[in-house]
Amino acid sequence: MPNRYLWLPSSERAPHGPRNKVSERLGALTHQVTGVHHVLTRIADALDQMVDRLRPARPPEPRRAPLTPQHLFATWRDRDLVVTDDVHAVAAHLAPALVHGPVACRPEDIAARTGLTLDRVHDCVRMLIKRGCVRQSGSTADGVPV
Repeated sequence: MPNRYLWLPSSERAPHGPRNKVSERLGALTHQVTGVHHVLTRIADALDQMVDRLRPARPPEPRRAPLTPQHLFATWRDRDLVVTDDVHAVAAHLAPALVHGPVACRPEDIAARTGLTLDRVHDCVRMLIKRGCVRQSGSTADGVPV
């Protein structure tokens, strides 16, 4: 008995079927949505440019006076730092370098310059850290606190 039905691959089927019409409409809608999206993007970009033009310019930041060791001591005093002679000696050793940035200083060097014991230098530095006057941000490759 001969085969009455002929199966064709989808590419060879009739082009005017209901599925094909839906595909064509979806393609047209996708093209329209893409166009609308492009137009809305251009509108948003134009609005951003207008806002940037209308936004007032920031005033220049006021120049700060250069930080001096005396100013640094005054700032520490404003934090109600009770300064003993020992703490003052350690702070006096650190302050001139601190006004220029981070300081890598060995506690042994501070003890030698101030005449304090190493334990007392540690106590003074801990007190300065606790009061927020200085902070340890790390250490150098050879272990010196920074």
